[in-house]
Amino acid sequence: KIITHGADRETARRKLERALASCEVVGVQTNLGLLRAIITEPDFAAGDVETGFIARRPHLLAAETEADPISLAAAALAILAQDEPDADPWSARDGWRLNLPLLRRVQLQSGEMIFAITARPDGALTWGGAAHTAERVQGGIRLDGALHRLTVLHDAGRIVVIRNGLNRVFSRVDMLSPPRAAISGPGRVIAPIPGRIAFVLVAIGDAVTKGQTLVVMEAMKMELTLTAPHPGVVTAINGAVGDMVGEGAELVVLEPSKA
Repeated sequence: KIITHGADRETARRKLERALASCEVVGVQTNLGLLRAIITEPDFAAGDVETGFIARRPHLLAAETEADPISLAAAALAILAQDEPDADPWSARDGWRLNLPLLRRVQLQSGEMIFAITARPDGALTWGGAAHTAERVQGGIRLDGALHRLTVLHDAGRIVVIRNGLNRVFSRVDMLSPPRAAISGPGRVIAPIPGRIAFVLVAIGDAVTKGQTLVVMEAMKMELTLTAPHPGVVTAINGAVGDMVGEGAELVVLEPSKA
C-alpha cells in the first residue's frame, strides 16, 4: 500500500500522484494503471467520490498502456544496443555491409500493433513515415531534443519500458520468420497471406478449444496453421480444400463459448 499525507486533501493527492508515477513493478500484475487513472481523474480531485465512482467511469479501467512514441523509441534503442558489436566482430548483429549506408532495422510488437523501425548511424529513428532523433542518456532517453525519464528492463524476452508509473511491453519480431500462423480477432480466423486451403479440420457446429487447428493453408512453399483464438463453436466456414483465398479472407467464424 502507498499512503501519503499533507496539510490538506489536495496536497496529499498530489503527493500520491507523484508516488504512483515513481513506482516500477515488473513480473507481476498490479493495479497501478487504475490507481493512477483514479488519482488524476478531475472528479476525484474535486472530492466527488462515492461507492459507484469506478462503475460510473468505465474509462478508468482502460488506463493507457499502449505504445507511445517515447516508449517505442526507448524500446528500439534498447534492442539496437543489444546488437552492437562486442569483442568478437564476427558475432556482431549491427547490420554492417560493404560500401553501403548502415541501416539497421527492427520490428517491435505491442499488443496487436507491429512497428517497423529503421535506425541510421546519425541516431535517427524512422517509423510510420516520420523521422526522429533519439539517443540513450542516463536515466532515460532524449527524443527530438526533449529529455524523458524512464526505465527499460528486459523481462522474459520482452522489453518493458516504465514511464510515469505505467508499463509498456514490447516483444521483438523476427523479421526472417514466416508470416504469423494465425491472424485472428474476436470470432474470426483470417488468411494471413494469399494461398490455397490444404485442409479444413472442423465442421459447422463443432466446439473447439483455444489454439485448436482449424485450417491449414499452403502459401510461399509453406504450410500455415490457422488456430482458434478462443474457445467457441464454428458457425461458418468460408472455403473448401483446394480453394485459393486472398490475404485477409475470413475463413472461419466462431461464436465464443458462453462458459
